[in-house]
Amino acid sequence: MHPPATSLSLADTDELVYCFAHCRVLIDPDGRGVTTRFEDGAEVVARPNLDQASIARARALGYRGSDEAVEWAMISDRHLLHTLVAEAQGHPWSATLRAMAHGYSLTPGVVEQEERLVLFAQRLSNVGLDCVLPALS
Repeated sequence: MHPPATSLSLADTDELVYCFAHCRVLIDPDGRGVTTRFEDGAEVVARPNLDQASIARARALGYRGSDEAVEWAMISDRHLLHTLVAEAQGHPWSATLRAMAHGYSLTPGVVEQEERLVLFAQRLSNVGLDCVLPALS
């Protein structure tokens, strides 16, 4: 079992670094970027698009605030949750993010399953179990 992720804030910046067993997730609120960096140096970076589909998805997941705020929160949480979900399943890292970082494709269905779990975790975190349970009935 791996130790839990730890976070630290770098002294000269507001950037947060979450250290997992096989990668780090760097959240830079000023630069509005989230980077997942693997032990081998490969990385994947996400930034808000501010397109209507992304904003609508963020709101459907329960994020509240301005368009920019909801998408930024969704993206920040998303990278952390990809790794948390993977580790909870006993994997060393997110297969989806690692494939993106290394430029290869995964077996059909792998990305979709991971995405469904991440989206569910985001919605559950934002709206709570009482709001999620009726949707499952």
